[in-house]
Amino acid sequence: HIYKKILKEGELTASFPETRNIVFIDYNIQVYQSDVFIGKSDEPFDFIVDSYPSDVIKGWDIAVKSMKKGEKSSFVIPPEYGFGEGKPPKIPPNAILECE
Repeated sequence: HIYKKILKEGELTASFPETRNIVFIDYNIQVYQSDVFIGKSDEPFDFIVDSYPSDVIKGWDIAVKSMKKGEKSSFVIPPEYGFGEGKPPKIPPNAILECE
């Protein structure tokens, strides 16, 4: 499961993104409960939801489909929806991710 905490509500009348929609996000991502920082956006990052092959981890596809425009949320993403076996040397195997 992916765990979500809404930090700022989105637009009440906005719809949720669907497969093949283009979304624009700002993000910070790190290994959960650690000081291992993976990356952040300096400007909005865009990607196509549920595209194949994907430009993002599966956890982001799942997470953004639960968000409305303008929403700010924090997510805890397990390895099976993140980087799985890792991306050494920065991301260890089976890393749980924290994304905002």
